[in-house]
Amino acid sequence: MENTIALIATITASAIALSTEARKWYIIIKKEKRKKK
Repeated sequence: MENTIALIATITASAIALSTEARKWYIIIKKEKRKKK
């Protein structure tokens, strides 16, 4: 049971980290596109 909870916590933490990274890159790319125009 505890292993399942640990696994879910790890997956959740990974998902949060990934979405944070994705948002950061999205903002960077948006700024770069604006510069080119």
